[in-house]
Formats: sequence, C-alpha cells, structure tokens
Amino acid sequence: MKAPSLLSLLPFRDSPTFPSLLRGCTYYINLCIFQHVQVLHESRALAPKLLRPTRPENFIPSSSTCSPGAGGELPRPYKPQQERPHPYEPQQERPHPYEPQQERCFNPKRYIGSLRWNRQFQGLEMISADLYPQERLVTQLGNWQRTLDPATYRRHVPWPPEVKAAYDEYKRLVHVFAQAREAFEEDRGRTATMPEEHLERARLAVAWGEAALRAAEGRLTFLDTYRNAYSGPESIKNHIKEGQNTINSGRRAVKEARTNYGKLWEKYNRQTDPRVFA
Repeated sequence: MKAPSLLSLLPFRDSPTFPSLLRGCTYYINLCIFQHVQVLHESRALAPKLLRPTRPENFIPSSSTCSPGAGGELPRPYKPQQERPHPYEPQQERPHPYEPQQERCFNPKRYIGSLRWNRQFQGLEMISADLYPQERLVTQLGNWQRTLDPATYRRHVPWPPEVKAAYDEYKRLVHVFAQAREAFEEDRGRTATMPEEHLERARLAVAWGEAALRAAEGRLTFLDTYRNAYSGPESIKNHIKEGQNTINSGRRAVKEARTNYGKLWEKYNRQTDPRVFA
C-alpha cells in the first residue's frame, strides 16, 4: 500500500476538509510503517531456521535400538566432529623421538634403593610373614597343653637317636639366635651418625630376625613332633612360652631393621661409596 504525500495536501490547507484529509493521510502512513515492521520481524525469525544445520536422514540416537533396514545394515549414528584446537592456540612442544633426553640429577635415595642391600629389606617382609605360622602354632600347642592332665601324662624315656638329634639341632639354632641378638645390642650402644653405621646396624637386625625365626621354628616344631619328650605339662608350657618370646624378639628385629633403613633414606643426601653398599 502506497501512502499519499503530505505535499499534495498543501493546496487544500485552507479548505474546511483539510483536517479530515490530514488525519486520513497520517493513518495510511502509520499503516505502512506497521506492515514494514511486521515483515522485518518475520524475516528475522525465519533466518535461524534457514541457517541451522540439519541432521542426516540416517541419524539414530545412541540410546535407541532399531532393526536392520531393507539392505540388512543398521544406519550409522550421527557422530559430531571432535573439537579442534584454535589455530592460534600455542601447543605443547613434544621432544623429538630421536632427541637425547636430559640426564637426571644424582639422587642418593634412588641410588641406595637400587643396590643389593635392598634385597635384605625385601627379606624383612619374608621374615615378618614367616613368623605368622609360628604364632598360629603357638596357639595350637597352647590349646593342646591346657587339655593335659599331669596325672596321666607320661614321658617317653630314653629318647631315640632321632629325638636326640632334633633336640641338639634346635638348641644350636637357639644359640645362634642368642649370639645374633647380642651382636645387635652391642652395636646399638654406639651412636650411629654415618650411613655406613646405620647400614651395618640394619644388617645385624636382619641377621637377628632370621635367627629368631629359625629358633622359634625349631623349638616349636620339636614340641609338635615329639609331644611326649617332656617331663610334664608345666615343662611344655614353659617351652611354648619361650617360643612366643622368640617370635616377639623376631618382630623387634624386623622393626629395628626398618628403622635403620628408613634413616638411610630420609636423613642422608650425599653420594656414598659404592663399596659400602655393595
């Protein structure tokens, strides 16, 4: 619709009908402006729909299930492309595969941990684990001892040769255990300030723990095998108590060894002589 020009009404400004003509012309002008604005809004609302990407015809959501089509194949689901980094975003530099890497600084903790004495540290876990069966054997023998009647218990004498040999063997293990514990206690009296001294003390503790394990195993196995080799239930009770004390001593030896190994790792940060830790 085309609105009339206001200039065309100037010749009629003195006419009595001029006000009505002016109102009619203003009405048509407003009507044209309204229609123009309405068309503009409709075009803006339609533009996003025309620019919006459409899904392919064979799009299927990942959570839905469908049966094969006529061709026997399932339509492939729509997969959005992975986001690519901005072309101006700096990327992290990766070393060339053939470029030699920078050598690591010397770390005495890593150096000490790679030496052969670390096998002794691993042996501590074995000693600690092997003491558990001996503790269970102590419990079993203790339960058996409490069922004994001093009036009916009889000792088998004289001992056969195999009993005497087993007795001498476990006594030898007990003697070795006593010597190992004494050697550690003598070294413990000195103040350890150097890594070599802590290492020697740890070695003595490992030897003490191994000897305690062997002595406890020999003593308790002898009792479990030859239960009628003792004078009475009270003697058996004391024998079991000595076995438990030997196990406790082995536990203390493992703790002392771990303590001294820990001091090597935590307190000393100097390059040590490889011959010391070989």
